[in-house]
Parts: sequence; structure tokens; C-alpha cells
Amino acid sequence: MRKFYSFFVVALVAIFAHTASAQYTMGDYTVSPASGATVKSIENVTVAFKGLADGIDAHINPSNAGQYINITSADGDVYKPTSFKAGIGSSIDNLDLTFPAITKAGTYTLTIAAGVVKDYDQAETADEGEQYSVNGEITATYTIEQTYMNVWTLDPASGSELTSISKIIIAFPETENRDGIDEYSSPESNITLTCGDKVYKPKSATLLSDYYRAELTFETITEPGEYTLHIPADVYKEFDTYENESANPEIYAFYTIKETLGIEDVAVGANKASNVYDIYGRAVLRNANAVNSLESGIYIVNGKKVLIRK
Repeated sequence: MRKFYSFFVVALVAIFAHTASAQYTMGDYTVSPASGATVKSIENVTVAFKGLADGIDAHINPSNAGQYINITSADGDVYKPTSFKAGIGSSIDNLDLTFPAITKAGTYTLTIAAGVVKDYDQAETADEGEQYSVNGEITATYTIEQTYMNVWTLDPASGSELTSISKIIIAFPETENRDGIDEYSSPESNITLTCGDKVYKPKSATLLSDYYRAELTFETITEPGEYTLHIPADVYKEFDTYENESANPEIYAFYTIKETLGIEDVAVGANKASNVYDIYGRAVLRNANAVNSLESGIYIVNGKKVLIRK
């Protein structure tokens, strides 16, 4: 009899646990963009839960949300949310996620671990007949299509450590053999280079003669710090708009200006500078007898870093 009683209790507990899990897991939801969607970029994702009495709460902090929520590419890149809101601070019953804008063509998977969000009522008594209620694991897949404008290069490249910033060239190589690009939305007004609360805008933004590169020029910036270049979406547009309308996605790049130590100060008129290179290692003058033809800036002269002043 004791064995039968034990079996009965175990079976009852198992049935109850299964029922509770099925009844109190937040399994009724929609994801936007919908799983399987083909998109131009991934930045904002919303999970809307249905049928909850009091909305949802989050017990994961934005600072550690990346451990529980992420987007991974087929190449193994991992993107963590920069903003995380659930219930309060978002639309009620929604989990609102913001990621750094992902624009590279490829296949991506969103994963939200089980238990990231929960019904408000779980923190209350069971006066409404509810118990602890959390989400199960949520996944969604997305495809970003290759376009002529979501492939670009920057010179200097993002992540570069520099002694100054005065010129940045952006190129869209996929348009090189087509019709090139056009300035669609006032680059001088909309492109910014920021460091803390300081905001710099290009004094000029010129399409180069090959029409697939654009040159941004700034007043020479030498103050040490971390700089962020921001090119909003739709600043540049492919010429061939009738067949394949394509504009650039939002682009960010990051630069570090370090303090310059050991730079010689060379005034105009200094001579016997046999070989001169710019700070990127590109030859400027060879076997030259003077540097007074150079513009103001920092150069490598005979293997030494020098500052040319005018």
C-alpha cells in the first residue's frame, strides 16, 4: 500500500507541474519584425505578449541583458541589446529591444532566454488565481539582403588610433561598376563627429571623381579622446534609382586620438627632407629638398614624426 501511495503522490506532482507549466508560461506572443522576415537592417525588435492581466516586468538589468538576449550572425558575430524595456517604460505587455544597427548582409538569429520577463502578478499573492509566470525561450531568424549600399569602407578604418582627424573617405565599392552615388541628403548638415559633448560637422563633403567615394573634411582635430562618426541612413543614394533604389544604411565608426609625444615642430622652409609620408604611411614626397610645399599637418619625415606649421 505504501508503494502505491508513493507512486500516486509522485504522479500527482508530475501532473500538477506539467499543468502549471503549460498554464503559466507566457507562450502567447508575437515578434516584430516577424521571424523569417527579410529586412534592410535590424535595430528594434518588439515581443508583444497577449492575455496578461497586469503586463510584464523585467528582472534582467540592461547592463547584463546581453547574457540573456542577443542576436548572432551566421559568421559568429554577437550583438547585445543597448536598450531593454519591459512593462514599465515600454508599451504594456511588450518587451522592447534596441540593438546597434545591424546592416551587414547575412542571416541572423535572435535568442531570448527563458525567464527573462515575467507577469507582474508573480510578485503578488495568488489572489487572482495566478502563479509564477515567465516566458519560455524565444527565437526568431532574419535575413538582411545584400544591396549596393550596405557594403562600405572607411579611410581611416573604424577603430583606428590617430594623432589627428581632418579627412575621412567613405567608399561604396559595390557601386563602382554601376552608376556611382549621389549626395541625397546634405552630408555637411547631417554627418557628425562627436567626442563627449563636442560635436563636429564636416566643413565640406565632396564626391570624388570616381563617384563611388566621398571625402569628408573637418577642421583639423587634435584633441585627445574617443570620437564617433555618425552617418545617418539615406545620406548617400545610388544613382541607378529607377531599377534598384538603394541608399546607405546608418553607419557608425569609432576613432581614438592619442596625445602626440616626441613630435618635432618643423616650420615652413625646413629643408633636406629626403622622404615624406603621411600618418597613414602613404608617400607624399620622395627625394625632396624642402617641405614648404606641404600643407600644415603631421608627417613622417626621414623616419621621424614631425609637425609642419604654416
